[in-house]
Amino acid sequence: MKVKELIDELRKYPADMRIILCGYEEGYVDLQIIKLTEIELNVNKESYYGPHDDVDELNNHKADEVALLLS
Repeated sequence: MKVKELIDELRKYPADMRIILCGYEEGYVDLQIIKLTEIELNVNKESYYGPHDDVDELNNHKADEVALLLS
């Protein structure tokens, strides 16, 4: 999802509506972090990991993109 797509979606809702995320096991948590992070795309093959990951600077990997992390 790109920022424009998120903005377009959020415009459909009241500005004072709470934003929540899935909790670790169950339940929900409030959005707490919004930050830029450098990522590598499609590096995790295991199904239990998300496909993208942080840049591995120790192995001289370069970022494929800078993304906005919400958590």
